[in-house]
Amino acid sequence: MARPPRGLARLELERSATLIRDLLARPVVANSVAVIALRGSSLAARLLVLFVLARHVPPQSFGTVVFVISIAEIAKVLADFGMDTLAIRAYARPDPPEEHARFAAGLGAAKLLFGTVTFLVLVAWFAFTGDAARAAPGIVAALTVPTALFTGYSLDVFQARLRVHRVVPAVLAANVVLGALAALAVPRLPDLRAQVALLPALELAVGLVLWLHFRAEGLPAGAPAFDRVGALARASLPIAITATLIMLYSRLDVLVLASRIDAASVGVYGVAFRITEPFQIVAASFGLSVFSRFTTWFHDPGDLRLGRVATRYVAATLAYGLAVALLLALVAPPAIERALPAYRAAIPVLRVLAAALVFRTLNATLAGILQGAGRFRLLTGIAGWNLLLVFGLLQAFVPRFGVTGAALALLVGEAVNSAIEIVAVTRVVASSSARRARGG
Repeated sequence: MARPPRGLARLELERSATLIRDLLARPVVANSVAVIALRGSSLAARLLVLFVLARHVPPQSFGTVVFVISIAEIAKVLADFGMDTLAIRAYARPDPPEEHARFAAGLGAAKLLFGTVTFLVLVAWFAFTGDAARAAPGIVAALTVPTALFTGYSLDVFQARLRVHRVVPAVLAANVVLGALAALAVPRLPDLRAQVALLPALELAVGLVLWLHFRAEGLPAGAPAFDRVGALARASLPIAITATLIMLYSRLDVLVLASRIDAASVGVYGVAFRITEPFQIVAASFGLSVFSRFTTWFHDPGDLRLGRVATRYVAATLAYGLAVALLLALVAPPAIERALPAYRAAIPVLRVLAAALVFRTLNATLAGILQGAGRFRLLTGIAGWNLLLVFGLLQAFVPRFGVTGAALALLVGEAVNSAIEIVAVTRVVASSSARRARGG
C-alpha cells in the first residue's frame, strides 16, 4: 500500500493538533480535562495503595478494608450535606465578591460542624457495633471524612469558575510522589490500621496543596460564620438527600454482600469495582463541569439552543462509556490474572460492572444538566426510586448469583435510571426553551 506524501501527513497532524487546541480552548472541555487530571491522580494514588494492599493481605482482610471504606464514603456524603454542589452553583453565579465571601464563611462553618459530628458518630458506630475486626481499621478510615471536606472547600471555587487547571500541576506532583511512597510503605507497616491510615494521609496532603493555592489566589474566605449554617443547610437539604440516596444505592452492593456472604468474597467484588472506579471518576468530573456550564446557560442561554447542546453532551458521554466498557472487558481480565491471581473470581464481576459503566457515565452527564437547571427535588425523587429498585434487585440477585448478582443489580438499576433521566432532561430543556420563546 502506498504511503501518503509527507506533506499530506504533516497537514493531517497539524489539523489534528488544531482540533485538540480548539477543544481545549472550550471552558467545559478544558476544565473537565483538568478535573479529570486532578481527581484521576488522587484516585490513582489511592488505588495504587489499595491494589498493593490486596497483594499483601488475604482476601478476607481486603474485604474488611473494602467494607470500612464504603461506610466512610457514605459518611462523607452525609457530612458534606450537599454543600459542595451548592457551593459550585453559588460561586458560578455572577454575584458580588462580598456575597461570595459571606457564602464561603458559612460554608466553612458548616463543614466544620457537620464534619465533626459525622466523624464522631462514625467512630462510635465502628467502635460499638458490628464485627470487632472492622472496628480499628474502620475508625482509621473515618479520618477520610474531615480530609474530604477540607479538600472540597478549596476545590469548589476552582471548579465553579472553571479554573481547576491552575492547581493541577501541584496536585499531580503531590499524588505521584506521595502515592509512590505510600505504596512502598504498605508491606513495611505493622498492621491493617497503619496501612489504611495512608488513605486519609494522602487526601490531607492534596487538601493542603489546594488550600495553599486557594489562599495565594485571594479567593473568597473568612472566619467561620456559624450563624449562616442553618440557612445553608435548608438550601442544601434537597441536594443532601439526593446525594445520600445516590451514594447509598451505589454502595448498597457492598453493604448487602457484607451481610450475606463472607469477607473474602467482598474483597473479590471490591477489586472488580475499584478497577472500574477511575472511569467513573472521569464521567463524574465531566458531569461537574456540565453542571457548572449548564447553570450559566439555564440562567442566561443567549443565542444558545439548549436542546442541541444537551444532545451533543449526552452523545459524547455515551460514546465514552461504550469505549471504556469495551476496553475494560478486553484488557482488565488478563491484568487481574497476572497482577492479582488470588482475585480471578473478580473477572466475571468486572465484565458486568463494565457494562453498567455505560449507563453510569451517561447518568453523570444527565444529572449534571438537571442540577444546572436547579431540579434538585426531581433528582431526589429519582434517587429515592433508584435506591428502592437496586435494593430489591440485590435481594433477588445476590442469593442466586453471589457477587456477580450484585453487579447485575447495578447494571439493571443504572439502565432504568438512564431511561428516567433522559425523559426528565428532555422535558426540562423543552420547558426552558418554551419559557425563553415566550420571553419569560
